[in-house]
Amino acid sequence: MPSLYFTAHPFAEPSGAMLMPNYCCCNKQAPHLRKLLHATNAEVVDGNNKLLKNQDIYFLGEFEGCSNYTPNSNYPTTSSYRKIHTPLFLQPRCNGLILNTDPFVFGNTFYYSCCKIRPSMAAGDLVLFGHRRKSDFYIDTVLVLDKLISRDTYTQYNLPTLFVDYNLSLTSGGHFWSCRMYAQDQQLFSFIPCKIGNSAIKYPMVSLPGLSTQANGGSMHGVNVQSIFNSIVQQIRAQGFDLAVKLDTPPTSYNPPCYSPFIPGQLQPTNICGGGKKSCQKRK
Repeated sequence: MPSLYFTAHPFAEPSGAMLMPNYCCCNKQAPHLRKLLHATNAEVVDGNNKLLKNQDIYFLGEFEGCSNYTPNSNYPTTSSYRKIHTPLFLQPRCNGLILNTDPFVFGNTFYYSCCKIRPSMAAGDLVLFGHRRKSDFYIDTVLVLDKLISRDTYTQYNLPTLFVDYNLSLTSGGHFWSCRMYAQDQQLFSFIPCKIGNSAIKYPMVSLPGLSTQANGGSMHGVNVQSIFNSIVQQIRAQGFDLAVKLDTPPTSYNPPCYSPFIPGQLQPTNICGGGKKSCQKRK
């Protein structure tokens, strides 16, 4: 029988030197961060199990690339996050290695490439991302594993350029997982808890009886994942969330504020993505 995995992540949002006016630089240093994200043209399954297209949504998740942001007027009364971020795909690529965005939830398929992947994971397993406080579980992403893909064969798949650029080199053991989507299975599928047109978001909390609570997550094996999935969906919906099942890939941003072009062949101190720190680089 399949297994349930809970993968704990830090839940702090970007702050300090990463933030420029209305712009957040790439995250190049641990720990991973979470953002309150805004997306348009999303596909969402509502409380009546109806698929809604072209939706304007807000959700919590990991995106380590650069983003535009605006203040969240719902903080701190009905939201725990100060900023609302709109993801961007940086071109030319941010100098140096940024932290990978994992899970990757943009495009037709969600992907799980690196963080705390276990060798025991198998197709049909349910993987939850979020954080834990004592016995309470707060989740921002639900994945149903579908296919284990070798990095050597990635060209056979229609992968988003952003995923290839930022995640592929960091795949665990040279493999990554594609995830089961709503278009494949309307009963057991990957999704993100979201709110339509409303940034008043705090982390959805779920009860997961029997799940062990190690510092970095937990697992249960030989379980009925469909029953657990149904319970999670019911609890999330009771807190006012819908289920985002498809997001567009972020738009391309050329030469954003935190990226200063280099002078070929010369050393040039410059503010680059990743905390706004000074870096002396040489580009030939």
